[in-house]
Amino acid sequence: MKKPRLNKRKKQHAKKSGLPPGSLVYVGRGDEDVASLAVPKLTLMSYDESGMQEQAITLDVLAGLNADASKKLWLNIHGIHDVELIKQIGLAFNLHPLVLEDILNTEQRPKLDEFSDYLFFETRHFYYE
Repeated sequence: MKKPRLNKRKKQHAKKSGLPPGSLVYVGRGDEDVASLAVPKLTLMSYDESGMQEQAITLDVLAGLNADASKKLWLNIHGIHDVELIKQIGLAFNLHPLVLEDILNTEQRPKLDEFSDYLFFETRHFYYE
């Protein structure tokens, strides 16, 4: 008789138990010692039919960003373990609290959410082949 396969992945949701929806808590790899993780890096890509610009930015630049309606923006956040940074990004772009919660949960499945003025696309890391 075959033994049942047990799920080997460790569940990270225990620290969110009992919290209301939209609570900002980092859930993911390395959450035991968040202080030792790398400093987050922000990369902003703006593009339209004429081309694309990519630049590394700081939170100060992000707060003062004047979005050109003719350009689309893609913000890449490398190192999402910084809850305060994610809060500030949410304020700068007026993001829904549940979106911020999803950003901080690295165990979240890939998905696409449509809002009236933005799309939220969450996936695993892309690799070039």
